[in-house]
Amino acid sequence: MYNVRSQFLTAYPEEGMATSCTSSRWTLGSAQQYGWAAFYYSYAAEVTLEPQFKSIYLGAGSYTWTDCLKPMHGYYIHTSTLDPDNPAWQTATVSRIFYLNGWAPTGDAGWGSSLHSKS
Repeated sequence: MYNVRSQFLTAYPEEGMATSCTSSRWTLGSAQQYGWAAFYYSYAAEVTLEPQFKSIYLGAGSYTWTDCLKPMHGYYIHTSTLDPDNPAWQTATVSRIFYLNGWAPTGDAGWGSSLHSKS
């Protein structure tokens, strides 16, 4: 499963630029262990930032999956959250900082996160 957004990104972001987000909803029929990864891909340079993986156990039920990219002074903060409809469960978050300066040019890029079953 993927939660992805494609957009134009500058290699030199500045704090105060607009935060971008994308969300989706999905339902799991059974509880299981997942590998969760945040990623970035530059279409112009055809390079991928090495994904940051996290292992997470998710219960059966519905979730809102949101990824946001916040520009800072020279870098981005990418945060991905899984918010369960079940009020007894906590929202899970994975976050990373990445710099485009030096390895990926200003241009169209894809970013987001993925969930893959570990069973």
